[in-house]
Amino acid sequence: MLDNIVLGTKIELQKRMDRFSLSPQSKRSYISQVLDYSEEDEDELVCAMPIFEGRIIPLEVNSEYDAFFYTSKGIYKAAVSITRRAKERNIYTVNLKLLSNPEKFQRREFYRLECTIEVQYSLFNEEETQYFLKHSKLPNSLQANPVKAIIVDISGGGVRVFTQEQLNTGSFIMLNFQLFISGKLKQFNVAGKIVMSLESPNVSDIYDTRIEFKRIADNERSEIIKYIFEQQRQLRNKERG
Repeated sequence: MLDNIVLGTKIELQKRMDRFSLSPQSKRSYISQVLDYSEEDEDELVCAMPIFEGRIIPLEVNSEYDAFFYTSKGIYKAAVSITRRAKERNIYTVNLKLLSNPEKFQRREFYRLECTIEVQYSLFNEEETQYFLKHSKLPNSLQANPVKAIIVDISGGGVRVFTQEQLNTGSFIMLNFQLFISGKLKQFNVAGKIVMSLESPNVSDIYDTRIEFKRIADNERSEIIKYIFEQQRQLRNKERG
């Protein structure tokens, strides 16, 4: 699993749930570097303990992170677990065990665009969830009685939605929304998994809900990313006058 990861490779670490968190630290990343390979485990790396704002960050053993490896062949992403902390020759180190194979990562898929987009959603029941997981297809029964909500930011990886009810974390959901792309209005019916749903601290009776797209078709994800780029371009043009 370590074929493209060599000594000196830069690593960016982000707590696995942090990109969906509501806290001010939700986008915090820690930078490290590969120092050595573990002698005990071929899927484990010895890395420099990250430093943030001039101080060492002692990552907790058994905590899990998304690791982004900046290699000569591009950025690779893998889930890792912290297995050991140590101090060697005045250098603080941390061992990262790979929990998944490093996969090529396109960071642009996860740029989040603030927006206001109407959406209708339908929650999966247990039978519909099992059908979707088995066949990777949306059940026809989900078309009935959708609930209205507002998408407040969107990326190629998921959406943040304001809902009038708290949704169960881990549940599956169908999202139905439209985007204006290249002069045409396009319809999206996308499945997602609810990552977090908490009452908004700023607005009563509104829940801030984070949803990660699941088994979305490549062409649909590409269209969403295209929409985000077009909106960014329009905003830049407005700023320039």
